[in-house]
Amino acid sequence: MIVTLLKYLSRERFDLALGVVTMADAVYFDDIPEDVEFIDLQARRVRNVPPKLIGLVNSWQPDVIFSTLWHLNLLLAILKPIFFSKIIVIGRENKVVSEWLKYQDNKFISKLAYRVFYKKLDYLVCQSQDMLKDMVDSYGISSDKSSVIYNPLDIDKVRKLSGDRSEFIHLSPSEGNAINFVSAGRISVQKGFDILLEAFFLCSDLPITLSILGEGILKDQLQEKASDYGIEDRIFFKGFKKNPYSWFAKADAFILSSRYEGFPNVVLEALACGTPVIATPAPGGIHEILDKIPQCEIAEAISAPALARSIRNWVNRHPGRVPDEIVAPYAVEHVVRQYEDVICRHFDIC
Repeated sequence: MIVTLLKYLSRERFDLALGVVTMADAVYFDDIPEDVEFIDLQARRVRNVPPKLIGLVNSWQPDVIFSTLWHLNLLLAILKPIFFSKIIVIGRENKVVSEWLKYQDNKFISKLAYRVFYKKLDYLVCQSQDMLKDMVDSYGISSDKSSVIYNPLDIDKVRKLSGDRSEFIHLSPSEGNAINFVSAGRISVQKGFDILLEAFFLCSDLPITLSILGEGILKDQLQEKASDYGIEDRIFFKGFKKNPYSWFAKADAFILSSRYEGFPNVVLEALACGTPVIATPAPGGIHEILDKIPQCEIAEAISAPALARSIRNWVNRHPGRVPDEIVAPYAVEHVVRQYEDVICRHFDIC
């Protein structure tokens, strides 16, 4: 998302620099525009971040800092009073916080931190109406200092890459007969791949396969679960793919099984490839994206039985591909203008 914004933000209005905490797993480094100055804080440990960040900010003295990770949002809100110059700090939240907290061990501390420090941000960008409502109702964020801006989708780039055939795309041993689904994301509790595998087990009588793109700490556990369910011959763990779009384009449908989301870019990217989406009703933008798309299906609940019913419904309907115009509201050119307006009009600095 950040790399996409950096590519399209107006050079007439902004001088841009990108600072990162660490270059570990920097899979999008090659996509950073050449005219964007790059700073690596080389903070391998959390305790090393504050002094390095203070030094960077006080050295550069930018007009605006835009942060897009919750722990950096909190840190910048805490450090803001000790910066040498008055700097506008805009945070971007990437999840429905109350839903995320249900799966955290330190619920009380995290909730308190959000309530106390997020108010100190000059502005908060939320990715969905669910997220904005949660931040206003549960954490005291002012509606005057926050708004919803959807994630930018570089439609032309996604569609161009979706036609890339440099990698052999193998969805199943019997692609001519099976209905092939694909799913993608970090293999974690949030993404609900355990729900998805159980749903596939409940649909064992259907001629369906699933390719999962991604890595994560639960991968071995999921592979064992697929074996326990007896569906290991129809579940394919493909690992991380920098270009997942060719996989999306070749699949019959994309499945999102998340327990909660912020605003799932992967759903927009699948739709941009013309691929229908079957999803759990995860808080965080799913209904905003999919409600009016007849080729897609939203489960009644975040559960394996509900997702299995949606898979069956979709297979029975097999409604075809998604029209190109569906993703037009998320086009990067439109979304970038909204970010520019927040900075330039709300703070009157451009």
